[in-house]
Amino acid sequence: MIRRAVIDDAEHIAEIHIFGWRSAYRGIVSDAYLFGKTSVAGRIAGVRKAIDEGLEETYVFEEDGILKAFMTIGNARNADKSDAFELWGLYVEPLFKGQGVGTQMVAFCEQCARERGFTEIILWVFKDNAKSRRFYEKMGYAPDGKEETIARFNAVQVRYCKKLPTSLVHKSSALSPQHSVLSTQHSALSTQHSALNPQHSALSTHLDAAHNSPILILVPFAHKKIAPPLLTTRGNDQRRDRAVVRIV
Repeated sequence: MIRRAVIDDAEHIAEIHIFGWRSAYRGIVSDAYLFGKTSVAGRIAGVRKAIDEGLEETYVFEEDGILKAFMTIGNARNADKSDAFELWGLYVEPLFKGQGVGTQMVAFCEQCARERGFTEIILWVFKDNAKSRRFYEKMGYAPDGKEETIARFNAVQVRYCKKLPTSLVHKSSALSPQHSVLSTQHSALSTQHSALNPQHSALSTHLDAAHNSPILILVPFAHKKIAPPLLTTRGNDQRRDRAVVRIV
């Protein structure tokens, strides 16, 4: 399941973060930095501080009591994308990659963005990180042309964007009242139709029985006009019957 990170998750998050960096960024970031300037012990303090003080919005993927991934999300940090949401970072424990964990985390991030009214989400990826770029491209993300160089790593990162479709759930909810009204009208019409069916059947029976009899027309007293003789048809036999009129 995906849940909000708590203080007790700090050690595991730090482990995933450091080993995730070393696994994904070796060859992009120098070994001197990855193995000489990063450590799990040093990262734990930073994670605890971020969670305890609410500096970052971090979620973890937990399954069978094991933390398999974590991600940090929030409003976009770029001035030109101030109205967008951002996946700040996503790291999956290297031994659990390829099991759909990352896909579920990205989907959760997008859900959070939609629920908060955002229509676009962005993220940054190292330009030379081909594997991660392919992953995000399969998820519908595409580079928007923005690039930045991180001096301390001497590496270039590229920005990816994705337009979020309008939630179908919201559309469905908006249409629900109209649907209810239409359903009520349909039910009322069905009831009227059911009430008319017996009358229709009785009338049909009456007409069949009256095939060789005069046709009775009831005319309200207020109306003086009398209907003209009626033309009845039975198969190929067409004849004009005499109308018997009764004033009511």
